[in-house]
Amino acid sequence: MKILIVQIGRIGDMVLTTPMFRAITEHLPAAEIHVLTSPRGLSVIDNNPRIAKRHLHQKKLLVLPRLISRLRAEQFDVWIDPKDHPSGEGSFLASMSGASLKIGFNKPGQRVFAIQIPSAEENFERHAVQRNLLALAALLPGKAELLVPRPELFVDPECTVTLPLHTILINISAGNPSRHWPSEHWSTVINACAQRAIPTALMFDPSDRETAKEIAARGGNSILLDTPTIHHAIAAVSGAACVLSSDTSIVHIAAAFNKPIVALYPRVDWNLKKFRPLSDTSIVVMPEEAQSFRDIPAARVIESLLNIQ
Repeated sequence: MKILIVQIGRIGDMVLTTPMFRAITEHLPAAEIHVLTSPRGLSVIDNNPRIAKRHLHQKKLLVLPRLISRLRAEQFDVWIDPKDHPSGEGSFLASMSGASLKIGFNKPGQRVFAIQIPSAEENFERHAVQRNLLALAALLPGKAELLVPRPELFVDPECTVTLPLHTILINISAGNPSRHWPSEHWSTVINACAQRAIPTALMFDPSDRETAKEIAARGGNSILLDTPTIHHAIAAVSGAACVLSSDTSIVHIAAAFNKPIVALYPRVDWNLKKFRPLSDTSIVVMPEEAQSFRDIPAARVIESLLNIQ
């Protein structure tokens, strides 16, 4: 059986799709897994031995016909798009795929997918990983709700990141500006750790390098950790004792290695339900009612870090 999984979203979306690959491998060992991925998602699964082939989706009209031709040539038995909401792009690709069985979400009046997955409204109480795994229900009858939800990532052997024992890895970057925590708060947290002889390492997007240097200068003796690619970020998280991060893909990467995590989240109910941390040990810190993300007090974050150690 040749199965294609569609995940053409962001880095975090791909991280939260990885439990599907493990579930298929463990319960349908003869299946051959292919993934249709965005350039950002591709780096997440570069080293995943469960995947036989990766197909790159680029939002360029000139290359789309060649992509469709390559996908049709694969003659997939099953095409799975786990999104639980309408997607014109996903529906179009599925309709052109030539796959024998298509599993996904049909908008009203549409019949692209022979097997319909539950809607976002039906899935409201479920984590994004659980929503993805439900797309396997037709292939694994009675097992979809029992599958292991933790993400699964593999460290690139060429990206070695060595951290001192007991290091707290602090990710200061976030793609969404609304998830930016004030730099003085990060410095306060680093100082509090230094006073207790707890080593810290600052992880950041390359675009935030100067901000990281300023935070470290105000915040005591912290390692500035260069993570130019997602491979380096994955390696860094795998070697940390504990992780502190805003609500970003780093939270889900930490879950893949079951790292204790303190995560800063906005006070948005649907977001927490869908993207909460999946590590066995986790503390979510949110602002008080009617406050912004930036109002999360550093003192509460420090207390959470000390409690999770």
